[in-house]
Amino acid sequence: MSRDGSASVMIVNGGAEVGVDRVAKVSFANLAPGRRRLVVRRIDRELGWSERTLEVAAVERREVDVGETFTCGVYCPGDSVCLVVLEEMR
Repeated sequence: MSRDGSASVMIVNGGAEVGVDRVAKVSFANLAPGRRRLVVRRIDRELGWSERTLEVAAVERREVDVGETFTCGVYCPGDSVCLVVLEEMR
């Protein structure tokens, strides 16, 4: 958990052999219950880079209700890096 109340995890799906698409089960614990924003950013073959903002574009952004724990599935294509962030709502 960061100082601003967000929690994040980075998932690398790759290796020496050809990558295989996966759905990763991601769990966050020790959260303050309430509304959060789930944001997923991914670097893959699509290269979802924004020339305007100079950052990796979000492939998913939604509001969720969390308890002390929260679990979700994240699609991770072969040979990709995914950043999953659970942000506090302001």
